[in-house]
Amino acid sequence: MALTVYYVDSHRYKKLSRQSILQNLNAVYTTKLFQKELGFSINYYIQHVKLTEAKHLLLQTNMSVTEIAHKLQFYDKSAFSKAFKKKFAISPSKYRELNKIVKDH
Repeated sequence: MALTVYYVDSHRYKKLSRQSILQNLNAVYTTKLFQKELGFSINYYIQHVKLTEAKHLLLQTNMSVTEIAHKLQFYDKSAFSKAFKKKFAISPSKYRELNKIVKDH
């Protein structure tokens, strides 16, 4: 499990999927073990890592939402924004705006 987590963490800017990560492993066994030991799926973890990195990029760079979506290998800005809002209950643009206000004060 540690190697799978490390791989995802180290490759957050690449196109990742459960299938691509598990291609040289016993996919069924590893998927079940990952879920059992960590309590969530590999796909959930991939998205978590990417969206957490997106929060960092939104606050630490001047990259546009579209550029961040592209850098993190989302299909497009819309897919990225939808995933971000689903996870954090706020749009990427609003997240940046609200946190910029807090940081400026």
